[in-house]
Amino acid sequence: VSMSTPFVDPSGLTLPQLGFVTAIYGYVLFAASNLISDGSELLLLVPSVAGLVGSVVLPVLGAVPDGMMVLFSGLGPDAQSEVAVGVGAMAGSTIMLLTFPWFLAILGGRVNLNADGYPEYTKPKDAPDSWSKLQPAGNRGLFTTGVAGTAEVRSTAGVMVLTAMLFFVVQGPACFVVAHTDNRVEQATFVNRWAKWGTFATAAAFFAYLWAQGKSASRMAEKKQVDKMIDAIRSKELTLAGAVSQLFPDATVSKPKPLRQLRMVLRPFFDEYDVNDDHNIDRIEFRAVMKDLGEQVTDRGVRELFADADRDNSGSIEFEEFNQLIIRYLKALQEYGDTGYPPFAWEADGKAGRACMDATSLLSCVDPYADVDSPRDSPFDADDDEDAEEEDVPEDLKYMSPAKQQFQIKLRAGYKMAFGTLLVLVFSDPAVEVLSAIGNICNISPFYVSFVLAPFASNASELVAAYTYAAKKTEATISISLATLLGAACMNNTWCLGIFFGIVYARQLYWSFTAEVLAIVIIQVLVGLIAKKPVMRMFDAYAVLSLYPLSLAFVWVLENCFGMD
Repeated sequence: VSMSTPFVDPSGLTLPQLGFVTAIYGYVLFAASNLISDGSELLLLVPSVAGLVGSVVLPVLGAVPDGMMVLFSGLGPDAQSEVAVGVGAMAGSTIMLLTFPWFLAILGGRVNLNADGYPEYTKPKDAPDSWSKLQPAGNRGLFTTGVAGTAEVRSTAGVMVLTAMLFFVVQGPACFVVAHTDNRVEQATFVNRWAKWGTFATAAAFFAYLWAQGKSASRMAEKKQVDKMIDAIRSKELTLAGAVSQLFPDATVSKPKPLRQLRMVLRPFFDEYDVNDDHNIDRIEFRAVMKDLGEQVTDRGVRELFADADRDNSGSIEFEEFNQLIIRYLKALQEYGDTGYPPFAWEADGKAGRACMDATSLLSCVDPYADVDSPRDSPFDADDDEDAEEEDVPEDLKYMSPAKQQFQIKLRAGYKMAFGTLLVLVFSDPAVEVLSAIGNICNISPFYVSFVLAPFASNASELVAAYTYAAKKTEATISISLATLLGAACMNNTWCLGIFFGIVYARQLYWSFTAEVLAIVIIQVLVGLIAKKPVMRMFDAYAVLSLYPLSLAFVWVLENCFGMD
């Protein structure tokens, strides 16, 4: 361990020791990447910034680990050789994101294809009750299962291929100068001029891409925001009021977009209890829905709220009646704020009937009839024991008003992103040195080591996210899953490439990355062509997966058989 750094000097380690240190650094970078991702996704729960988060913050922060690997690979004393680690991380990240997660997304999101060869996302009218989107379960037919290729995926694929052409801003002049001189100094001098312009070009493309995302990706960002709200409510991170409170910051409930988002949040909870598909729920089911939403209303509260919605006294309410009730419920919470009890907080027989730790919410209040010898609704009594075992809203949030819940979400998002970014900044440099040392001791280019190992530390979360999100098996979720992967490649083509060009210019490096650049660009073009298809079958998924090992073999052949080193 050097006196100037707490990290072990990799030059004196054996291969097993390097492997152990690599595992430690890789885990830290993996954890840091997850912290950044989790923190930025938490901001999707803040409606005022959710659109910006989905289209700008998430892509930028997702590219931070790879960008830092590229940056630190070019800051050492032997930048010309160590920068191969950065190139390997950038190439490996781009190609891994477009192969492994892509395959997993199609695997998780695949459904049966109908007679016309199109994915069957909706139940046909003549289908039996046993119908499902994937039959039989586990079906992996190469040409009989697949996913839809949406317009959003096709347009993002076009942007990815277009930004990939930025590599040729420097690659083209580099090929020209190599053909005219073998002098490394002359090559470096010529290439550096173009690297400077390449840095400006990638920076312009980076900001143009973010601007375009902010303009055109509203649908995808809104879907991500709504899904995050639903996940937060289901996992008891937030109550319904806490999750959607800032959709209506001024208690105005007439704006189309917030109303649409609220409906999207409420619909899956309502449908879970509409078991007979009659588009109605009764009072017992309403109580269960409110419980699932985190709004732990007392028995009397359930009766009064339900009666308020059931204007025709039918004993059941439709989704629209439920939706309008929740709007009134949320509006009441906001109008009363911290000044007193909302209309749904009552008093029993003229006495203060319940004690709330937070008067702005209906959470976990004492039942006003707890000490009154009056009969309760027996269906609720039957559920009491089960409810006691259900996962509840966390103690640090359950008594908070919606506004305070939102503040806690912002606080958590901030420290997760800050701490994750700090870990990336601290551990990227020693990770580069270790990967370079592994290449030296194994007598192979650090590029290959970094290509294989680095992406699985910095992008491992995408492997899981691509599958789990696509596994919802809807056209919207597969579109978001694949478009997100293509967007990550666009970020590598602008953000990471810009850092790389800047390193080439600042450190006066000569160009020795032709094979790597060709592999990156060709893979993106091939995946872009597949993404343009209206239907991507499991056969296409396996074809994309095969591109990962083929890209490594392609680089090796170009370097060792054609001298493109």
